[in-house]
Amino acid sequence: MGQNRLSLRVWILLLCIGIPNFGSQARAEDSEFVRVGVYQNKPGVFVDAEGEIRGFYVDILKHVAQEEQWTIHFVPGTWDQNLQRLENGSIDLLTGIAYTKERDQIFDFTKQTVFPNWGQVYTLEEDADSVLWLKDRVIAGVKGDVYTHGLEKLLAEFDFPYDMLYTTSYEEVLSRVETGDADAGVIPRSSGMVIEHEYDVYKAPIVCCVVEVRYAVKAGTHAGLIAALDQQLKSLKGDKSSLYYSAMNHWYGGIEQEHFPKWLIWTLAVGAGVLVPMLIGNMVLRKQVKARTLALEKEISVRKHAEIALREAMHNLRTIQVAPGVIWMQIPEAGLYILCGCPGEVVKHLMHRGLIQRTTQNGVTWETGPNVILLSDLLIQNGGFANLAEFPVLQMLYRQGMILPKHPNNTGVKPLLIGRESQVRAQMHYIHRGNYGLLDKGELLVEGVDESTADMMMKIKIKFAFGAIREPSQIIDSLFIDTHPVEIRNGVTVARTALNTYRFSYRGNSQDVDLNLPAGTPYEPPYPLGQHRIPRYHEFAVLHTGQGDGWDRNRPSMSSVILFHGRIYLIDAGPGVLQVLTALGIDISEVNGIFHTHAHDDHFAGLPALIRSDRRMRYFAVPVVRASVVKKFAALMSLDEHQFHHFFAVRDLASGQWNDCDGLLVKPIFSPHPVENTVFMFKAGEGPEEKTYAHWADLSSFKVLDGMVGTEKHDLPLSLVENIKRSYLERANLKKLDIGGGMIHGMAEDFRSDPSDRLILAHIDRKLLPAEMEIGSEAAFGAVDVLIPGEKNLMTDRAFGFIKAFFPHIDEKEITLLVQQAPKVNYNAGTIIHRAQDSCDYLEMVLSGTVAYLESRNGVENHLSIGSFLGGIDFLGLKSEDSWTLRSISDCMVIRLSHANVLAFLEKNNLKRDFVESMRKIRFLRKTWLFGEATTSFTLNRIAHSLTPMMFEVGREMSISDQKSLWVVSGGQVALADEDGRIVDELGDGGVFGEQNFINPSLTGGFARALETTPLFRLDYDDLMNIPIVHWKMLELYDKRWRFKQR
Repeated sequence: MGQNRLSLRVWILLLCIGIPNFGSQARAEDSEFVRVGVYQNKPGVFVDAEGEIRGFYVDILKHVAQEEQWTIHFVPGTWDQNLQRLENGSIDLLTGIAYTKERDQIFDFTKQTVFPNWGQVYTLEEDADSVLWLKDRVIAGVKGDVYTHGLEKLLAEFDFPYDMLYTTSYEEVLSRVETGDADAGVIPRSSGMVIEHEYDVYKAPIVCCVVEVRYAVKAGTHAGLIAALDQQLKSLKGDKSSLYYSAMNHWYGGIEQEHFPKWLIWTLAVGAGVLVPMLIGNMVLRKQVKARTLALEKEISVRKHAEIALREAMHNLRTIQVAPGVIWMQIPEAGLYILCGCPGEVVKHLMHRGLIQRTTQNGVTWETGPNVILLSDLLIQNGGFANLAEFPVLQMLYRQGMILPKHPNNTGVKPLLIGRESQVRAQMHYIHRGNYGLLDKGELLVEGVDESTADMMMKIKIKFAFGAIREPSQIIDSLFIDTHPVEIRNGVTVARTALNTYRFSYRGNSQDVDLNLPAGTPYEPPYPLGQHRIPRYHEFAVLHTGQGDGWDRNRPSMSSVILFHGRIYLIDAGPGVLQVLTALGIDISEVNGIFHTHAHDDHFAGLPALIRSDRRMRYFAVPVVRASVVKKFAALMSLDEHQFHHFFAVRDLASGQWNDCDGLLVKPIFSPHPVENTVFMFKAGEGPEEKTYAHWADLSSFKVLDGMVGTEKHDLPLSLVENIKRSYLERANLKKLDIGGGMIHGMAEDFRSDPSDRLILAHIDRKLLPAEMEIGSEAAFGAVDVLIPGEKNLMTDRAFGFIKAFFPHIDEKEITLLVQQAPKVNYNAGTIIHRAQDSCDYLEMVLSGTVAYLESRNGVENHLSIGSFLGGIDFLGLKSEDSWTLRSISDCMVIRLSHANVLAFLEKNNLKRDFVESMRKIRFLRKTWLFGEATTSFTLNRIAHSLTPMMFEVGREMSISDQKSLWVVSGGQVALADEDGRIVDELGDGGVFGEQNFINPSLTGGFARALETTPLFRLDYDDLMNIPIVHWKMLELYDKRWRFKQR
């Protein structure tokens, strides 16, 4: 007997449509978005062979949804799965659930009955005549089904033995009976009406448990859904011509054929001979054909409407703006959930928007999320990395389970990176370095590691890599996109329509995605940090800036700031380091250096923010960590490794030894990790005043370390592991621990007997457990642990240094007198400090914190570094015609220099004329995108002395590749074109061109054309590339204008 079983193709479609979509998308909807659980219970509700969700209950629900303007999202699964989902709130509504008193305790039902039903027993043998026949028999029933439960309850009253065989569908019940696996089976009579003829089974005269089938929600929720369903059902059932009765006839009654009684046919045959039966037969046949045709047309119409409704409910090609520069694109029917744009900490943004959620099925818990990443055409946007796919890919592989053995989501489909070829390739290399760091023994030896240590480090690396270092293509798929549409998967295509703009198409519809950040808009952090004012005067203190990890959506990743004799040092740079510093009132130009533990993104991705200064920040790390970081940075940037040294002043540290870093003693200690990694011990003071801080990120648990011990070729000796443990337990006055657990992080329990004065537990995305609270403390963001207090007035020294840098040839006594006469003033974050039209009798200079220079009319918003002058200089005869505002971005301190004292200082030293001319040029440079941000007044002063004015007459053209010069537009309009005459950019006041002469001198053929007579400044400044933020911005500009043009 033929059986109507779902093919493998249908179940794959169910998985693609249902499981990834359930949970992750539902939370992103508004209150009218209804998640509806559906299962196989034909004809009430089912998914047919084409993947369409159909049935009597579905038709009624769609009608109500249309009337109430709901958006339905169907969540397919087994009956048992959907019952659990309704209990835990993973779905909002369940179709076709029988009402019982027990269920009424945990669910809220409609008062209106959708359909009356009862349990029907089927057997293979036809001698089953009563319930007593079921004694000692094997009975099949769907697990958790009300009819199965009802039959069990009935049989319990007869108190005779039987065996129950649980299944997942009604089709399986009848199949088990047909094959002899069960003697009998129970299913609802409504399902039996539709499927019983497909199985060689007997409909026994045994029934049970009459029930009322209704809709239901979780108790205490969605009262509005229930009320609307009751009102609509009552209206439908009161109208005999309504959809309720037509659907009832379609699904349960059908269109019956006309049958003539046999006695009448024989009478007519005897009475009228042969002709009359032929005529009657013809009429009957025509009527049957007509009826069948109408039925077929109705079936086609129902299928089309169901298909349209299903696709609308799925929200194919739907986009959600997750954050600036980040868009979510979903095509559930094709099983695609695309993350468009992936700056740092984007995974945390997705968690906040409900697009990544935890879900459980068959006892396995995992996260939902994207399975495709569209990369930005531009690696850098508004100063920040636009493409950091390491953590999103890790989330797919491990937290979604795409790479885990025997995981439901391990279907052989890999995470997919799509986008411009150069960016896709760069991301693949960067992820490769992020996974493994240095790739072989040779790379370790180059950094001065001896043979035996290199062998040991490679053994550890291979242990963490599960036996082998794999090429990125083994775990990640890639697709290059250009202007011609290419298929992503399952019929979805994409093409680039403009720079950073893409068009996705599916089933004749399309949707555009624009990844360009608006001017002046940075990538946002996923958490608020507030505003803090921290003391800078202590001799030795630890400022806590991060206790979370790469998955903690509410806190920055584990990090700290060392405050030492007025200097500021970072330990690691997570993705939101700039926002962290701003919240603490620290400008990036105040930071003296960074101590780097390792190259994973939650400790690495903030490096671009550290470049946003006019001087190279000091970079401290052991050689192997520095090499690992440099190679990852170069892979990400598609740059030569030596360019890292253009941005940072690198200082290699000796591992396992005390290193003197500007008077602060630092000891890096090797810590096993998938990439090269050290923890740091810091020491200051002498004798009884000596204090230490241990920053233990990242660690390996003792259990993991013990698992590496053995006598095989790739095992570690016990003595090495014991040495590592002893180093972890070295005493410190303050110690911050990574207790993230798992394969690559530490465990709090390992430090229960640690002799340190105080332990702080970090690197987790959860609250501390009670047992952990017994071991260590927590630290709030912005908290300070003072190890050696101090009271030195550091800001006076800082002010002296800035003014001395601006006037290097002036006697120090003159500068000291000027500074000592000036008070210091604090401004809270968000304070308007000066406006152009304000009248005051002082000039200010920024000593700490961040101040913004704003000209909204011209679209200027630049952050000023410490050492920048604030306010107008009308008192010197230079009146400003611009409308500017100075506003504090963070808590900040300024020194207030009176006009009288400044004027006396300038006149005494014959500096007034030069100062006015410098300030005029500085004011102009301050408005430009390239020079206006994070450059001190004395740096701008040096640049100003290298500016040569010139006039660019309208219609003229000039080559911009003949010499190493940069041009700055000071009014007018200039067009830039490549060697083929294609316009690549148009510039107005404050625009710059000629950056390719510094970034890629071999690029020739570009030229500029004056669209109107334009005053220019020509800049010939040999040290331009030694100003990190200017170098970085020139890279961004070059990438946008020229690199993208090179296919």
